[in-house]
Amino acid sequence: MTQDAATSLVTDPRHSGNPYARSWIDQLIEWTDRIPGPSWLFYAVALLAFALANNAVFWLDGSLATGSFDVVRVIDSVFIVFFGALYLDLKLLASRSFHIFRPLLKLPESDLRVMEFRLTALPRWLGWLALLVGIGLGIVSVRSDPSAYGLDMARTVLPLIYQSAAQIFVIASMAALILQTIRQLRLVNDLHRRASDIDLFHLAPVHAFASLTARAGTGLILFMLFNSVLEASGIPAAPLYVVVAIGALAIFVFVMPLLGMRKRLKDEKARLLTETNEAIKVTIGRIHDEVSSDKYEKISGMNTAMNALIAERQLIQGISIWPWEASTSRGFASTLLLPIVIWLVTRLLGRFI
Repeated sequence: MTQDAATSLVTDPRHSGNPYARSWIDQLIEWTDRIPGPSWLFYAVALLAFALANNAVFWLDGSLATGSFDVVRVIDSVFIVFFGALYLDLKLLASRSFHIFRPLLKLPESDLRVMEFRLTALPRWLGWLALLVGIGLGIVSVRSDPSAYGLDMARTVLPLIYQSAAQIFVIASMAALILQTIRQLRLVNDLHRRASDIDLFHLAPVHAFASLTARAGTGLILFMLFNSVLEASGIPAAPLYVVVAIGALAIFVFVMPLLGMRKRLKDEKARLLTETNEAIKVTIGRIHDEVSSDKYEKISGMNTAMNALIAERQLIQGISIWPWEASTSRGFASTLLLPIVIWLVTRLLGRFI
């Protein structure tokens, strides 16, 4: 699989000097990334393969006619693939965002590599924690509602083993993604504190991590949206408390890591406005001095300077101190509203149908 240009030495498993060992999900992602072909093709094939496997287990069990497909089992394949694909996407985007942001960090190259590694890789012990969560919740989920996994009609133990393993992987992958996302909240906030030479007239580095936090929040919202569609179709979906928690996390992920940079931008804007206002005050004083001395030759030039300073102040006042592009915030907000709209529509339709 062709590696994205944004990936660097820190995402290469052969790179030495990493501060900690990578988690199982990072190793799995890196293994899939070495498979020839584009990433989207691999995950598309994986989606079809799991849709087939999910049904083939029941064919072998004899509880489902060979060659027929259960819609719920096909949909289950989306959950198996989704969190791993999102993890890879965020891993690559985090690396790209860091390379855009790094001119604001006046640090040695070795320190920059460590920072990028921490931003793009989950520690091994947190990976094991995610796996333990997956094992615990996966087994409980399958045992508590066998019919949701087609086990009420199973004739052998094979579907139980397969569905338990699949659910463990899904929950472990989701837990790993959430843990890495929470880590990135702190890491992005820390990077924003370390930034120097904030320039209101060159905002690309300042906005670099907004795309990452928006993508992470959007990915979580897509899970909510998919869940809403399933619920509207009468197909078993994730519990409401899971959806609410993920929705809250999505908003938190997008906004919270960027508030520190907003304060930095606010302070820089106040500094520039103070300098401009001081220059305007000095210019006004000089004009007054010229008028008091009955000297008017330089006033025309001073008026030109005054107009330029006023235009400068208006320009500075018009610069947004939100650390993201307007299109980024609009896109995130519209995506966030979709699951809410679907939920409201299904509830309204339920009253009339």
